[in-house]
Amino acid sequence: MKYNGQLDMMCDTNLGKVSALIAHLYNDRERIVSALAYSGGTHTFDDVAMLVLQNKLMYWPLENSCILGEVYSYPQRKDLHFFISAGDLAEITAMQPQMIETAKALGCSSLSISGRPGWIKPLGKLGWKIHSTHLWLDLTALQSAEESIVDLEQGNLFCDHDISVKDKEKWQWQQPAEWQSQ
Repeated sequence: MKYNGQLDMMCDTNLGKVSALIAHLYNDRERIVSALAYSGGTHTFDDVAMLVLQNKLMYWPLENSCILGEVYSYPQRKDLHFFISAGDLAEITAMQPQMIETAKALGCSSLSISGRPGWIKPLGKLGWKIHSTHLWLDLTALQSAEESIVDLEQGNLFCDHDISVKDKEKWQWQQPAEWQSQ
């Protein structure tokens, strides 16, 4: 059964809605857990499921994918932020028109996503731009300043989601053209 984002249309009772939601979450458990592996330990599957059930995270289960998002409210604007987008890339990117309509209905003026660098190219084709760089320092595994300098000198780089890359040739970041003129 393909889910269209509206549990109200699927079930007649609140219990039925919750049951359907839980069933969809457990169908997507493997996808969600795989995506959480890149989160740096911020959430477990149970955390995500509870946030969805508490209406703190929005959830779009698709046929071969799932998307989880939340509204970030800033003093001057609101942003529909996608916390997890996992599964079939074509299916996820095909949801952009619906996500834009959802964001507008929620009073948001932008969409954002946190994810691996692999999202840059496919979303760039849909008009998305790199907005900022997200850096992460895991204080639970913090090295001494001296060890960190040695890591940098040896070419050990640390990037989003605690992906350690020691071979610089495997990780060649290119500045977007619009940044090079600044």
